[in-house]
Amino acid sequence: RDIPVERQIDLEAGIGGGTDLSLGDDRVFRGAYGERCGNTGLQVALSNQDDSIVTDKLKSDVGGESEIEDEEKDGAFNDVFADLGWFGDRHEMHIKSLLLDFDEDKDKTKTSFNADGSLDKSEIEDGNEKRRTVGVLADHTFQGQGGVSVETKFAYARTTEDKKTDKTFLKADGSLDKAEEEVEDKKDETFEFGSKVTVPFDLGVANELKFGGTARYRDRFRDKEKVEIKAGATTDKTTPKDSYFIEEQYFAGFVQD
Repeated sequence: RDIPVERQIDLEAGIGGGTDLSLGDDRVFRGAYGERCGNTGLQVALSNQDDSIVTDKLKSDVGGESEIEDEEKDGAFNDVFADLGWFGDRHEMHIKSLLLDFDEDKDKTKTSFNADGSLDKSEIEDGNEKRRTVGVLADHTFQGQGGVSVETKFAYARTTEDKKTDKTFLKADGSLDKAEEEVEDKKDETFEFGSKVTVPFDLGVANELKFGGTARYRDRFRDKEKVEIKAGATTDKTTPKDSYFIEEQYFAGFVQD
């Protein structure tokens, strides 16, 4: 939202729970402050949220075999946004920054049963995912004579992800069948520059001519490793598609009346 002219403070807090009414599983706090002072303005917002999700699934087929899956995700979100603005007679400039931080722990258990109800096998999964995005946007608007305006922006964003998953597979008697470990690192980076010019004119009918362009560069990198341990032997299960690099160059222009 726009930076408020007068001082504005917002606070919000909440607590809740899931279907079992266990208060404290979900917590949220948000706060925002903004005001303008002369030609400058500032707005800052932050958010902290803990979100717990429990999922239970029961799968059964016509043959009588079944599978029970219990999964719990406990995610923590921490977000910060800031907007520093400068306001002139014909110029307006903003520098906006963003931080999104996400940390989630996951526990999942799968248990399979035979048609007679006896235990077939089970699988235990523990995982953690961390994701962080940092970004900055600088935009400038110039208001010229006769309604002419020029808008220019530059943006940069960087997202990193780290995932780790451990799986344990058990036989019907509870003994270890095998174990798997998966580690993944990912990075996504984007640069973008764009500008737009608006020119109103009259040819007996009011017109508004707009033209401009955008250039964007983006690259993504992912490295993923999979390892299986069975009967004392370690096997690398990583495939070529688990690690890759993508580069994108995008250019666009437009003219509109």
